[in-house]
Amino acid sequence: MNLARTICLGIILLNGMEKMAFAADTKGVSTNAPTVDTNAYRSVFDNKGRDPFFPNSSRQALQASADSAGEQPAVVLVLKGVSGSAEHRLAIINDRTFAVGDEDEVVTAAGRIRLRCVEIYDDNAVVVIDGSSEKIDLRLPNHF
Repeated sequence: MNLARTICLGIILLNGMEKMAFAADTKGVSTNAPTVDTNAYRSVFDNKGRDPFFPNSSRQALQASADSAGEQPAVVLVLKGVSGSAEHRLAIINDRTFAVGDEDEVVTAAGRIRLRCVEIYDDNAVVVIDGSSEKIDLRLPNHF
């Protein structure tokens, strides 16, 4: 056991001495490595409505033009999924899970909206926005 420790310690010391000797040998050596201009890689973020990671994208420019025109963003409700048995179905609407009769708030571009889930079928769900009597039929994106 003592012999194994001694051997390991010797290997560690020799390895460290080898690294120190290599570092001492290369101190005065010049290299042909190019100098790096750190300013050339500096990220510049302008605040002109462009996405700095996708500068050719127009998605933020469209949002900025809608806001500058004074228009209210549209309420977008998306049925993302339907699950559960036929007796107890669940619907995922804008990242919230609803059962029939549930009321909850969902987040939209226009802000938070309170919904009540009226019916859930295999590929669609019927909801009512709080303060309205109009029923909205939401369908899964794959089904028409």
